[in-house]
Amino acid sequence: MRLGVLFSVFVTTAMCVFGGCTSSRGGAGQASAQKLDVKVGGTQRFFLVSNRTTGFQWVINEEASSGMGHVAVAKTGYTDTDSPDGVVGAPGRQWWVIRGTSAGKAELQLDYQRPWETDTPPARQATVLIQVVN
Repeated sequence: MRLGVLFSVFVTTAMCVFGGCTSSRGGAGQASAQKLDVKVGGTQRFFLVSNRTTGFQWVINEEASSGMGHVAVAKTGYTDTDSPDGVVGAPGRQWWVIRGTSAGKAELQLDYQRPWETDTPPARQATVLIQVVN
């Protein structure tokens, strides 16, 4: 029982740290912004808490993002969380590797949604602010 409580605390803390603590705004939670510094030609990785078992995934909203000419997505993936007591459906982390392509600022807007729910607003949103320097 104690292990289950500790795991719940861990998951809640991880969701705040990696995905941002959410607040209600128009039905969708807005995560706090992550900030990255990357050199031109260099890369940086960022993570967001995600749970593939629910069908949700983070997607970069290119229309709402800005400065996309300064960055490129070099790689993306998903890492399962190691659940100490074998909890099925535990959240993992969705990640991106961002490459700086030219000096400037980029703001990535990400939406947490199910791909087939096209008429539904995102369940959560996140912002990643990127400063690309020479």
